[in-house]
Amino acid sequence: MMCVVDRDHPLAGHTELTLDEYLSFGHIMIDVAQGLQPSIDRVLAVQGTPRRAVLTVPFHVTAPAAVAGTDLILSIPRRTVRQFVTPLWPDLRVLPAPPEVRPLPYSMSWHARVGHDQTHAWLREQVKAAVAATSP
Repeated sequence: MMCVVDRDHPLAGHTELTLDEYLSFGHIMIDVAQGLQPSIDRVLAVQGTPRRAVLTVPFHVTAPAAVAGTDLILSIPRRTVRQFVTPLWPDLRVLPAPPEVRPLPYSMSWHARVGHDQTHAWLREQVKAAVAATSP
């Protein structure tokens, strides 16, 4: 996970963030499930350190537009940064998330009846290869 901030944000010059720094600012939340980003917010809630949501947006791709000119923090996967933030919003700054904000896990699942289907197995391999080719 990465943090995206405005170029004039107080944390913009940092090379790493502590959890206290991360939590001291308002956050742009992406509504993945019930207004939260579960991979981040469940972990922080268990620790008793929830984020303060200031703005909730429905999509990852639209969230960077809300960062510019604010002191808000956006937390998104590294892959999204490379695809949508860096090319489209060069004035925004990207920082690694604090260690407590873990990487977003990805997985595939399928029904048992297609577990041995050759076409389905081929498709799964194509998806794995595509993900591996774009991973850091």
